[in-house]
Amino acid sequence: LQKSITLSADATERVTFPIRLTDYNPKNQLYAIRAKVQNGAFNYEIERDFYASRAHFAKQSPSLDGSWKGWNRNNPVTIDDPNQICRLLMGNQPWNGPSDLSAHVYAMYDDAYLYIGAEVKDDSLVNHWDFPRMSYPWDTDCMEVILDTRTTSDQGADPPSPGLYRQLSMAEYRVADFGANVWKGGGAGGPLLPKPNLAPGAETYYNRGPNGYSIICRFPLATLKIIAKPGYKLGFDVAMNDNDGLNYRKNQHIWAGFNQNQSWWDVGTIGVLIFGPR
Repeated sequence: LQKSITLSADATERVTFPIRLTDYNPKNQLYAIRAKVQNGAFNYEIERDFYASRAHFAKQSPSLDGSWKGWNRNNPVTIDDPNQICRLLMGNQPWNGPSDLSAHVYAMYDDAYLYIGAEVKDDSLVNHWDFPRMSYPWDTDCMEVILDTRTTSDQGADPPSPGLYRQLSMAEYRVADFGANVWKGGGAGGPLLPKPNLAPGAETYYNRGPNGYSIICRFPLATLKIIAKPGYKLGFDVAMNDNDGLNYRKNQHIWAGFNQNQSWWDVGTIGVLIFGPR
């Protein structure tokens, strides 16, 4: 794609580049976008990493019992690389490979719900949140999902404003809507943090397996104000927390890794979830 524009002195113009996802990249669904600007003798080239995945349409509601019946598990989001381990305030223990913690994450949608499910390998399960010995709910083995439904220039950027959801899915709780004081982290000495903007009506389904567990979160489209149609896009990321018997999580493994140099409360390089054809 090439485009030429002519600007008068001191003028500015925003240029939009259409992007079409044409294939599945098995390396964590990571794509490179490159743009080059030429103006006389001036040349400037910029390249950015772009994470993209698809939500497959479900003709019938997919199972929530860990059997994966009705799920399209082709072309998953993969979390299995040491570069996906973020920098934590407390934690960051050695990672011993995919059996220690890894995941395939699948996305489905129908007319009523968006489904995010993770098939997780974990050789040491800690699914009980022992508060206050563990400061935060995410100090257990659990899943966190970012959904950025904003359509303005705020999408994928700070500050977290209405329309950006951070959903926590835990083994013991169908709904993780704890009181504000519980979220702050008054247990094992962590800093006080605000309660995240949970997705209204989201529900978690957990099932233990022989080498780990499955965890599925079902999001009502109506409360997210999402229109379930092919080509719909929203900002998306998913993280798996791993606790191997500590007072806090051992590591946090993130698909797009947008907070490797920030805190989880910040939004930087976020991935995108694209609704597939019916």
